[in-house]
Amino acid sequence: LRQLNHEEGNRLLVQARSCLDGAQNFRSQRRYGDALAKAEEALALTRRAYVVSSPSRSGELRGVWIHSAYGIADWGWDKTVKVLADQGFNAIFPNMLWGYVADYPSEVLPVHPQVATAGDQIQLCLDACRKYGLEMHVWKVNWNMSSKAPKAFVERMVREGRVLKLFSGEVQDSWLCPSHPENQELEVASMVELVRMYKVDGVHFDYIRYPDGNSCFCD
Repeated sequence: LRQLNHEEGNRLLVQARSCLDGAQNFRSQRRYGDALAKAEEALALTRRAYVVSSPSRSGELRGVWIHSAYGIADWGWDKTVKVLADQGFNAIFPNMLWGYVADYPSEVLPVHPQVATAGDQIQLCLDACRKYGLEMHVWKVNWNMSSKAPKAFVERMVREGRVLKLFSGEVQDSWLCPSHPENQELEVASMVELVRMYKVDGVHFDYIRYPDGNSCFCD
């Protein structure tokens, strides 16, 4: 553990060294559980020392991915974004649409029923981001419909031959086939719709690939 050019970082390293000495002492006594606990404490202190001694850089992106389109549970977007801003984050990547659903009034994808009562989640998040100074990059899950897709929608995709086909010939009905022209049009249209409807700072593509080596073997 070498010296850092940072007072708080060095203080944490002194604590980490003490923990390592304690771990070695416990090890010599064959108190392996205590030794492991002290070693883990030393690791945590060392990581903290690295973080506090790493200065922010001008223009750096400090972002957070949030899987829920509705913000942190029971907080909503205003509190979620405010807490992130207070902790030094300057960007957010909220998951607002999949291959089968949108959590805003989309004209391209089926709209999640919760939007009717909870409102346009992209607009709510964007308003909070502008209020607290965060960038908003919409997180778009491509192709993947997940296990939450409405049964009727999935059945239609299967019927129209728009889902993945495995090597065995079976269908993978939670994924839209990336080679199907209509699926390609749907993906492009849903992403373009975002930047036409909202002044977001970016669109983050996820799963823009085949899921694994067992797909797709359609015609």
